[in-house]
Amino acid sequence: MKKKEFEEQFDFIAKDLNKLRTAAFGIISSALSDIDIITLPIQSRVKSRESASKKIDIKKYKAPLEEMTDLVGFRIITYLESDVEKIEHKLRSCFDIDSENSIDKRKPERLDTVGYRSLHLICKLGKGRKDLSEYQNVWNISFEVQVRTILEHAWAEIEHKQNYKSDVALPPNLQRRFIVLSGTLELIDRELSTIVDEAQDYQDKIKNSPEEIAADTLSETSLFTIAEKDAKNKGITLREALSTSGGPELLEELFSFGVETNSELQELLTTIDANLYPKYESETTVYGYVRDAMIICDPHRYFKHSFHGQYVIEEGEAVKYNALSPHIADFISLAEKYGVGIVPNEY
Repeated sequence: MKKKEFEEQFDFIAKDLNKLRTAAFGIISSALSDIDIITLPIQSRVKSRESASKKIDIKKYKAPLEEMTDLVGFRIITYLESDVEKIEHKLRSCFDIDSENSIDKRKPERLDTVGYRSLHLICKLGKGRKDLSEYQNVWNISFEVQVRTILEHAWAEIEHKQNYKSDVALPPNLQRRFIVLSGTLELIDRELSTIVDEAQDYQDKIKNSPEEIAADTLSETSLFTIAEKDAKNKGITLREALSTSGGPELLEELFSFGVETNSELQELLTTIDANLYPKYESETTVYGYVRDAMIICDPHRYFKHSFHGQYVIEEGEAVKYNALSPHIADFISLAEKYGVGIVPNEY
């Protein structure tokens, strides 16, 4: 096909290409929402006529509009290598996939090869959407979806911008360092996914087999999981905290109080009486729940070793602790003994 003829045909279908871009973008966005995977904003584009013409010169297409599968393209960038596989599986359920032209560059042809890694799926909206008005004229047009991790993306952008993949772009010693770095990024990608998977396994152990990790030193993961599970078992609904950034501070309070292991936290939380606590609390977070347990258990030890003005105590708290703790006769007097100020409600 002559270039001029192609450009005329390209201009004729340009409207359909933009229509396809909009339609596929909506389907992809909805699909990612379904599997609850965090990604960077989805990138999309329709190839320009000039760019398409240049590609014809390079690839020597005989029927470019049929053979060029990336006139419309999308790029999905996620954080974990394991998420790439989940996204691939979801996309395969949403679109007709051209397996022959799709390329998985995460799997090099040679074992000793490192470098650019990405999943390239060639898709069509498919016959299932053929009779829907919003997909008319576009259901059978191919488009490309690239899926990669953020580390793979960083590598690809630098390699492309600097043209480092050229044999003459860098002297041999720098070229080798660049290639070695690619292998290192691949290992980091893999290790990040492994850590996330093992962290989830650890959370499952805390919930389902707490005896296996009873002697482990408290961590933010175990602290929140154990406290939330304890409250749920007692029928106490905890409000979700606006931020988990206070986790390290709460851990320090527990350590100062003398609670250092998972089993010791579980024992501490037994001081909260499920029959009394719900009568006083409706807006407590994990932070308040654990601090309440320390105060109920031993208010003197808490205020002497763990409390250093990191939050405000209101007058209503005094009523609560007087009722909940057998160690407190007059909470306000006890607080004043340790220099803890009590403020009016809704301070």
